[in-house]
Amino acid sequence: MMVIVYTGMEELDKAVADAVNGKQGFYADYLLEEKEADTVITSTNIETKIPLKDFLFALRRDNKRVILLVGDEKSPYIGYALALGIYDLVFDPVTIDAIAQRYKNPARFTDVAQMYLGLRSRVSFEDPVTKTAAAVTPDGNGNAEIAKEQLKGIFRLMGKTNNKENINEMLLDLEQILIQQII
Repeated sequence: MMVIVYTGMEELDKAVADAVNGKQGFYADYLLEEKEADTVITSTNIETKIPLKDFLFALRRDNKRVILLVGDEKSPYIGYALALGIYDLVFDPVTIDAIAQRYKNPARFTDVAQMYLGLRSRVSFEDPVTKTAAAVTPDGNGNAEIAKEQLKGIFRLMGKTNNKENINEMLLDLEQILIQQII
C-alpha cells in the first residue's frame, strides 16, 4: 500500500507521511498523477486546477481511498465526500494522531450514516461557492457562467484546453474528444 499526503500544509504533510509510512506530495495534481498510490490524505484547503468536487471525484474514479481533512462539522464538502464514498473524514482540531488513527482504522458506512442523514438535502454535487456566486450575478446569466466553468474543468481534467466562450461550441468540442477516445 502506498500513501501520499498532501494537505497544503507542508509541516503537517511531512509529519503525517512519517507517521503512516507514506510519501509527501508537494502539489495537488501529484495525487492524481501517482498511479501506485492507493490512499491519499488531503484537505479541503488545497488549491486545485479544477473544482475540488471534481478533484475528489477523479481520485475516487482512480479507486483511491481518500482521507479528507474537512475542517469543522459544518463544512459544505462533507456532502461531496459522503456522496463519493469518502467516509474517512478528519475534523478540527486536526492532529497527527487523529489522522494516523483514521488511516489505521478506515471508517465504514455505519460510522457516517448518522452524519449522512443529518445532511438531508445538503448532499449535492453543486459547488457551494459557485452556487452563491451565481445567485449574485447581476446579469442573471449565472447559470451560463457556471456551465462554462464546469466545461473548462472537464477539459482540464481530460488534459485538454478550450478557450471558447460559447457553451454550444464547447459541448461540440467535448463531444469530439469523447468520440476520439472511444474510437
